[in-house]
Amino acid sequence: MTAKAKAQEVGPAAGTWIKMHQAWFMEKGKVGDFDSIGYVPPGQLTGTSKNASTSTYFKYDGGNGTWQGQNAQGALGNGCDINEWNATLNYAGLSEGDTPALTDASTNPCKELTPNFKNLGKAGAAAGP
Repeated sequence: MTAKAKAQEVGPAAGTWIKMHQAWFMEKGKVGDFDSIGYVPPGQLTGTSKNASTSTYFKYDGGNGTWQGQNAQGALGNGCDINEWNATLNYAGLSEGDTPALTDASTNPCKELTPNFKNLGKAGAAAGP
């Protein structure tokens, strides 16, 4: 339960980024980084970069059309050690049906902490873990 509570910020953080990026892409017709789409990742921004931050348990980083949440503390518990959650948006065209390609956490115990992660951005998907 403790590990799941710690990992709980990953789903909403990625879900917010996905929604903001999809709106940006529909308007501008191109991918963007955190700053250009107006996304502010959880935690404190890292240095002068608006595309990286660190929260209590995660480091967030992003580029053009990419998002990554990586466990900053090494182990969340539940056997979930060094891990990361990734999202990349690859658009085939200007369509509301375009969905992100999401890479779940690197190990099965980590996947159990965020079971809905791979469905973020798809119609009818839950926004949280």
